[in-house]
Amino acid sequence: MSRAHQVASIKGPRTTVDGIDDHPIVGKFALIPTSALTPDPRNARKHTREQIRAIARSIEAFGFNAPILIDKDKQIIVGEGRYEAAKFLGRAEVPVIGLDHLSKTQARAYMLADNKLSERSSKRWPMEESRLASVALVPLPLW
Repeated sequence: MSRAHQVASIKGPRTTVDGIDDHPIVGKFALIPTSALTPDPRNARKHTREQIRAIARSIEAFGFNAPILIDKDKQIIVGEGRYEAAKFLGRAEVPVIGLDHLSKTQARAYMLADNKLSERSSKRWPMEESRLASVALVPLPLW
């Protein structure tokens, strides 16, 4: 028996069956079956098993707070590490946001830009150290 999900949108809630909707989900949050997603075989970034386990521990500790970004064919644009971690954890569903408004070329450019922008960010170590100290008593997953 299928379950119905509420999908949030600017126009209001809409129900989908098993989280799969044949209509565009541009900018909308949805829960869809993990098995419905396809990683992009041309993704330039690959995660090691150790990284996937670390992402999985983070999801277990804090929740799945960053949805996977997908195109209209449910191919992953951003969030392959979270997808792999969800599979590792045996999650039946994952949160996604559809970027159906992007062409294949734009989606590829967005994927590359997202990877590059995070690589280029700098760390403000004194701030990081003070933040770490402020949460020292909170049990965190071992990275």
